[in-house]
Formats: sequence, C-alpha cells, structure tokens
Amino acid sequence: MAAFVKVPRGLSVSLRCTSTSALAERFGVSSRTIERDLRSLQDAGVPLYATAGRRGGYAILPDFALPPVRLSAQEATACLAALALMDRSPYATHARTAADKLAAFMRLTNVPDQYT
Repeated sequence: MAAFVKVPRGLSVSLRCTSTSALAERFGVSSRTIERDLRSLQDAGVPLYATAGRRGGYAILPDFALPPVRLSAQEATACLAALALMDRSPYATHARTAADKLAAFMRLTNVPDQYT
C-alpha cells in the first residue's frame, strides 16, 4: 500500500472529485495502486464518494472526521505552536478551531502548564 497514507491527502473532503489517474500522477504510483488503496480506505470505514464519467473521480464525504490520535504533551504543544503560525493563511479559521480543541483537551486531561 505505497500510497495508502497519501491518498486521503490527495482527496478533497467535499463532493469535488479527483480521478485515480490524477492521484496516481500526484503520488508517483500506478492507477491500480490508487484503486487498491481506495478499496482499503473504504474497508477501513473512510466515507468515499464516487462519480462516474469524464469529470468523475473520488472524494471524501464532507462530514468525515479523523479518528483520535495519541499525542505526547510535547507533540500537542508543537501542534499548538504550528497552528498559531497559521493566523494569516487560508486555513486560519480551521487552525483556530483545531487549536481551541487541542488546548481544551490538554486542560481537560491535566497536561502540565509547561506544555500549554
């Protein structure tokens, strides 16, 4: 599964589809590899949307949320620092909500103050 981890990053979390050939070109693998990885993602429960035709392809349904990730206090702090740098990016709103969620979780789980 050479592209298994990369494929979700190549797909939009929307109803805008990306073709298997475009994904294959982007990640430097064959279309068969992409198709196999898409099946693996579906088997893992990732909600994929597919359309047929000339402009068809695959996308991840918009309501998809990532499963929980286990981070150390240091890793979570690094994520908060990185998210703080996103203030003037196109992702600023999402970065703020992600930082708020991460900081709230760190307070909830009593992460030492030196990390928050």
